[in-house]
Amino acid sequence: MHNTLIASGPDFKEGFIDQHPTGNMDVMPTILQILGLKPEGTVDGRVLSEAMVNGDGSEIASHTVKLEARKSFGGASWSQYLQVSKVGKVVYFDEGNGAARTASKE
Repeated sequence: MHNTLIASGPDFKEGFIDQHPTGNMDVMPTILQILGLKPEGTVDGRVLSEAMVNGDGSEIASHTVKLEARKSFGGASWSQYLQVSKVGKVVYFDEGNGAARTASKE
């Protein structure tokens, strides 16, 4: 679920590596901000202000939680997790996985 975004131009900090969660959904709000345009309605994502020359990313705080669930049934069990990060009101799904386990008979 991780990808790479490389942005270049006069509006972006040179050599900046963003430590906050980001995603593809952040591209449109960021471009609209650069162009000085307002979206007609609500959009997903956020402006990547911390990566912009005139942006102030100092107020950005991210919070990450790992949600886990387990279920036993018969001689087996299922466990899964989902790691979620949040920046402001924007939620990012970082990673997740599930696994079945069978109880061994000795």
